[in-house]
Amino acid sequence: MSWLQLTGKTAIVTGAASGIGRAVAIGLADAGCRVIVGDRNKDGAELVANELKGSNLHAAIECNVTFRSQIQELIQAGDASTSHEKASILVNCAGITRDSFIAKMTDSDWDEVIGVNLKGTFLTCQEFLSAERDLQGGSIVNVGSVVSEKGNLGQVNYAASKGGVLGITRALAKEVAFREVRVNAIVPGFIDTPMSQAVPEPVLSAVRNKITQQRFGSPDDIANLVLFLASCKRSGYITGECIECSGMISL
Repeated sequence: MSWLQLTGKTAIVTGAASGIGRAVAIGLADAGCRVIVGDRNKDGAELVANELKGSNLHAAIECNVTFRSQIQELIQAGDASTSHEKASILVNCAGITRDSFIAKMTDSDWDEVIGVNLKGTFLTCQEFLSAERDLQGGSIVNVGSVVSEKGNLGQVNYAASKGGVLGITRALAKEVAFREVRVNAIVPGFIDTPMSQAVPEPVLSAVRNKITQQRFGSPDDIANLVLFLASCKRSGYITGECIECSGMISL
């Protein structure tokens, strides 16, 4: 039995077609979880599901987290198994950016980012904790961003959305503690993902120089922390925490 003792658990991961979400899905599968791979990119989600260890156990679900009906389908897939427990682990990785200085930021830029990053986290948590599921014991891990705490040029919408995710995490942890469900957040710094690769190289170089470790993190750096927080055996007394994983960045 692995140290994490996650074998037999079912985990739902949103935004799992690439980047941090993909690394989290792979890590959970390697630890013995059945993983439901959710992403609005259905083809990408299917590719990841097919990569996972014991691929016949897992499922890929098209899920735009701004639509409650699609989240419900995602969670139903997590509960539909005869060999594993119903879903007791939720990892909210879905996130987007629409960067622009505030003078040029459109209503659409604001609404899309708030919709996916903040409302999407709210909706998935709400459906995961619905009374009908009667979940007793479990772990929710939300993915925030160091930008919400330190700020960043051109990311007013992103900073606001991820700050809200941390607020949800702290408040929700208090609401569901009586059900033995823990809620934590990871606050990544700059991670080498398709999202960060879209940033111009001069900007990336400037940011890299502000990181104590002088490198960007990898998706696996975040996934390893997710695995620890997902394990009730290994992090059972940790809830309501927002844990930075940034290589000690100073923006």
